[in-house]
Amino acid sequence: MLNYPLPPTPGPNQSQNVSPLDVRKWGVTFDGRSDPATFLEKLEEICAAQSIQPNRLLPQLPEVLQGEAALWYRNNRGNYRSWEDFTREFKIFYYPVNYEVDLEAKISRRVQKPNEFVTAYITDLQTLICRHGNISTSQELQWLYRNLLPEYRQYARRGDFHDISSFSQITIHQPRSSKNYQKSYVKKSVLL
Repeated sequence: MLNYPLPPTPGPNQSQNVSPLDVRKWGVTFDGRSDPATFLEKLEEICAAQSIQPNRLLPQLPEVLQGEAALWYRNNRGNYRSWEDFTREFKIFYYPVNYEVDLEAKISRRVQKPNEFVTAYITDLQTLICRHGNISTSQELQWLYRNLLPEYRQYARRGDFHDISSFSQITIHQPRSSKNYQKSYVKKSVLL
């Protein structure tokens, strides 16, 4: 799951007089069948972007939960004293049993497809890695590099980048085919 910086919780002396949230206009819902990770990510993204305390979502959950998920919430709402309580129970109930293990396997298998733009590959793999939540930047770079098409790895050597930004810059501007790469490499070698 993505970890967005959330606004600090107001202290006991700070006013809690805030207008009610209109969560329906966000267009975020969960019915028990759609992707639970995407649902939580979207809610947390909106909270972070609008400086909303996630705990303020608790009374609004009946507006975003539908069908089976609404019934599950109704039956268990007394157990949630905080957003963390809700998300913990939500994950236990709706995430697959081996979610992290399955996600690691998915990350491992997610290789750049032939003719896939490197930007699409990076975005997709980073989404999986962010959902995992326990993968370091170093590990993320290793996965991104290892799962690139060989023609991109040939152009972008592992020592040429040390963060996601430099990795992206190198791979996005790499020639699309190894033939093009070989031609440009030969020209550079002749000039040297």
